[in-house]
Amino acid sequence: MARSPSYQLTYTVFYYIHRMENFTLKKGYRLIERTIQQALGWTYEDYHEQFLKDTADTSWLREKDWFWGLLNRLVIETKGNPMVHHHQAVFVNLFEGKPGTPYDKLCIEAGLLNDIVQQKDVSIALVTEIVTNGARGCSYALKVHGKKYPIDINNLNPAELAGEKCTWDRCLCFYSVLPKRDQDGDLIWK
Repeated sequence: MARSPSYQLTYTVFYYIHRMENFTLKKGYRLIERTIQQALGWTYEDYHEQFLKDTADTSWLREKDWFWGLLNRLVIETKGNPMVHHHQAVFVNLFEGKPGTPYDKLCIEAGLLNDIVQQKDVSIALVTEIVTNGARGCSYALKVHGKKYPIDINNLNPAELAGEKCTWDRCLCFYSVLPKRDQDGDLIWK
C-alpha cells in the first residue's frame, strides 16, 4: 500500500523528534574521540579546556555551535579525512534531527579521493564497486549494489551516492576500489 506524501512527512518529523538526542560535550567527544586524538592529540580534558577557553568571552555560544566549529576545524586539520565528514553526518542526524546525507556524500567523495591518491603508483588498472547496506531499506542502494565504475578524478561519485535518490536519512553506501579484470578473470595491467 502506497503512503501519501503527508503521511510520509508526518512519519519523518516524528522519527527525527524521537531519534534526536540532547547534545553534551561528553557525547560530542565520544563521537570524535579517535579522530581528535589523532589530529590534535587532545584528551577529553584538553577538549573541555579548549571549549572553556574559546567560550570564555561569549555567553551566547552554545556547546553545539562550538562543536560544529571544531568539526569544521578538523576538516582542515586532517586535510579532508573522510571520517570527519562522517562525524558531521552523525552530528547533524542525531543532535539536529536532520538528514546527514550531504555530509555522507562528502565522506564518500573524500574517501574515494584518498583511495585514488594512495593508488596512483599501482601498476594494476583499478575500478570502483559500490558496496551497500541493503538491510537499511534504501531502494536506490539495492538498485546500485555491486555496480562497477571506472575511477575518474573528475567524477568522484558517478552513482550519486548520498544524493537525491537516497531514500534514507543516513547513507551507508560506499565505493570499494578493486583491481580491474578481463573477461577471463585475469588482472589488467596499466
